[in-house]
Amino acid sequence: MERPPNPVGKAGAGHATKGTRKTAGAFPRCLDLARGARITDIAGHEYVDFCLGDTGAMAGHSPAPVAEAVARRYAELGGATAMLPTEDAERAGAERTRRFGLARWSFSQPARCSSTTRRTPSPQDPAAAPPPGTWSPTC
Repeated sequence: MERPPNPVGKAGAGHATKGTRKTAGAFPRCLDLARGARITDIAGHEYVDFCLGDTGAMAGHSPAPVAEAVARRYAELGGATAMLPTEDAERAGAERTRRFGLARWSFSQPARCSSTTRRTPSPQDPAAAPPPGTWSPTC
C-alpha cells in the first residue's frame, strides 16, 4: 500500500504530535472525518474511537445538538473562550441535579487556575460556600 501524503507538508515532515505518538501501529493515523463514536483516516479506514477526544467529545464527535450550540455561541453570542459562566450554567446545573441528585457541582479549571482559584460566596445563597473550582477574578 502506498503511504498517504504528509498532511502537514514539508515543514511538518517527521513531526509527531502527542496524540499521534500514542497511537498503536507502525505509523500515525491522520484524521479525515469523525462522527459519533467513529473516525475515518485519510486512507479510508474506519475505527471505533474509544478515547472520544480524551473527553472533548464524550457525547461523540460532532453530535448535532452540540455542533449547533457551538456554532450559535461563536456566530451569534461570542465569548466562547471567556471562561465565564453563561445563561446556560444555571439550567445545566439544575439538569445535573435532577439527573444525579447532587445539589452542588465542581468543574475543572484550566491548569493556570489550579492554585489561584478561591472560594467565594454564591450569589444565590451568600451564606453557603460554593463548590471548589468556582470562578474568581484571581484566575
